[in-house]
Amino acid sequence: MKIIFYFFLLLFFLTSCAANKVTYLCGDAPCANKKEKEEYFKKTMTVESIEDKNNLNKNISVFEKIKKKKIKKKKKKKKKK
Repeated sequence: MKIIFYFFLLLFFLTSCAANKVTYLCGDAPCANKKEKEEYFKKTMTVESIEDKNNLNKNISVFEKIKKKKIKKKKKKKKKK
């Protein structure tokens, strides 16, 4: 029984510590800070959010980056011919 408790406790800590990189949009532009986001929400009762796409690129391995570069070079060579 203790093992199950510790497992759920560990699972809780792992999920709660995950960073959520979200950008909030105030109209057409990203909100400058939390205060601006709250003011915009009070005025319009809507705030859009998008995930930060820069974090997705950090997870790409070095091998995949090199592979993408080679593919780009091949495409450039084909266009020159």
